[in-house]
Amino acid sequence: MDLDKLSNQARFIKMIIDGSLVVSRKKKAVLVAELKRLGFKAISKVPDVTKAGESENVADNEEESEEDGTEAGARDYDYLLGVSEVLPS
Repeated sequence: MDLDKLSNQARFIKMIIDGSLVVSRKKKAVLVAELKRLGFKAISKVPDVTKAGESENVADNEEESEEDGTEAGARDYDYLLGVSEVLPS
């Protein structure tokens, strides 16, 4: 799983640098759809949270993602979208 995550992050950064992927000024739902189309793997944090015994917080997070207009799987791409915050736009 770590290899998939790091490989996807490296490819994501390379695409941004090459200009083949633009992430600035796009809504999260649009970015997630584009990441899915480009074949990036969705990596959920839910197993980590349930191992820690915090299943109540998982339910709260699912409700928040529905309320903020993003689809339920949008949080599965946070490992990539968080990387874009440190890259120049």
